[in-house]
Amino acid sequence: MGSMETCPAFARKLSLWYNKHSAAKGEKPRNFFAIIQAHGPVGGFIMLETIRNRRSVRQFTSDPVTQEQVEKLLEAGIMAPSAMNKQPWHFIVCRDREMMERFQTVHPYSKMLSQAPVMILVCGDTQKQPGPHFYQQDCAACTENILLAAQAMGLGGCWLGIPPQSEREEQIAALFGLPEHIKPFCGIALGVPSVQPPQPERSLHGLVHENRW
Repeated sequence: MGSMETCPAFARKLSLWYNKHSAAKGEKPRNFFAIIQAHGPVGGFIMLETIRNRRSVRQFTSDPVTQEQVEKLLEAGIMAPSAMNKQPWHFIVCRDREMMERFQTVHPYSKMLSQAPVMILVCGDTQKQPGPHFYQQDCAACTENILLAAQAMGLGGCWLGIPPQSEREEQIAALFGLPEHIKPFCGIALGVPSVQPPQPERSLHGLVHENRW
């Protein structure tokens, strides 16, 4: 169990070994991977591995994203923290090809929507925030939760930022018929990845400061 990748494999092998030897004794089979994932340190390792492996995915297969999968993603999204627990988020789940094509005409970095089977538009309610622009921080946390959940479910996503481009924000709000107090924060293109983007170089060197700059 020297690496994170070997932990799930070890747990599954342990399950196979245990169940093989316990069957003769009439004992119930056990899934050690599920047990450890739910209650032990492997679950934490898997979470960190999910964070490490997440990428912005821009190429998708033709496989669909089910309604059940979308609901799980949104459930993960609303578990995010928010200022004073106002939970200002709203979501538009868009599968309409014409709407996604029109989105591409106003958002120059959304061409992957031509392949993505679904897009989630994350919006913020300006009437449910303790001060100006707080909804943006809350919706950012919500969006990251959705992207991490997608990674954990074998899906891929790409964050399509909208603010601070005010013209883009107004055009997208008009496209989706948003009320005045509801602001589009980002789109999330979602699907099954056809290509896994490479791991970029990342380092904390020079970025961490103790107590003060």
